[in-house]
Formats: sequence, structure tokens, C-alpha cells
Amino acid sequence: MSPGDGFTGQLEPLLDPLHDEHDRDEGFDLEKRQELEAALVKKVDKRMSIIIVIYIFNYIDRNNAAAARLRGFQKDLDLTDTQFATVISVLYIGYVMMQVPSNMFLNHIGKPSIYLPVCMIIWGAISVGTGKVFSYWFPPFLVLIGVICAGFTTK
Repeated sequence: MSPGDGFTGQLEPLLDPLHDEHDRDEGFDLEKRQELEAALVKKVDKRMSIIIVIYIFNYIDRNNAAAARLRGFQKDLDLTDTQFATVISVLYIGYVMMQVPSNMFLNHIGKPSIYLPVCMIIWGAISVGTGKVFSYWFPPFLVLIGVICAGFTTK
């Protein structure tokens, strides 16, 4: 922008009715706009609080393997150190590999209100199923399958 085109170098406030061309209409009601903005902020806050809870559960789930190991997970399933390391590696590989495709899919379907709850349901079912495993090998590789799917469904 050049100095001659009226640009003063300062950004105008977004909600200032004196500087908003759309608000100069005859039907503009500042009180109604403030009520709508307050309702929007409440709606966004409500949804973000659920996202924060989901993130906390995700974080707990990722750290759960170390806590489970301390409580006898490795001993209960007769896992060697190598097998336990494999389980943990597969979990984090699933997390890392599926971040971008998951976000691309979410962008494609455009409905986080459907996608996130479905992911949470799948994640919960896999977590419950993984809790029913009684061996590294039987049911066949269920520990690995569970952590792979958990990595694919959590964000």
C-alpha cells in the first residue's frame, strides 16, 4: 500500500461500528450484535472445553503404557523387554503416521461434530478390547493391533 491510498499504518478495531461499512446500514443494532457475540463465545467455550477433556484423555492414554508397566502389565502378559518396546514403538508410529491423514480426512468430510465422536468411540472400544488381552501372541497379535488402531483413531 502506498501513502496516497489512505492507509495510515494502523489497524482499525474489528468491532468498532464507526469503521465497519456493513454496520452503517439502517437496521444495525449494536445491542443485538453484542448478544449474538456473547452467545457465540459461550458456544465456542463449551465446545473447546470438550476438546480439552478429549486431549487430556489422549495424553493419559499415551502415558498409560508406562504406568501399566509399573503395575505389572509386562509381567501379566509375559512380555519381554523387546516385545514391550515393540508395543510402545508401534503405538507412537501410529500416532505420528496418522496425524496428517486424519486431519486431511477431517478437512475433507468437514464435520468435526461427527468425526471426533466416532474417533472417540472407536478409541474407547479399542482401549477396552486391549484391556481384555491376556498374551502378546494370543489372540494373535491383539496387543499390536490394539495399539496400531489406537494410534490411528486418536489425535
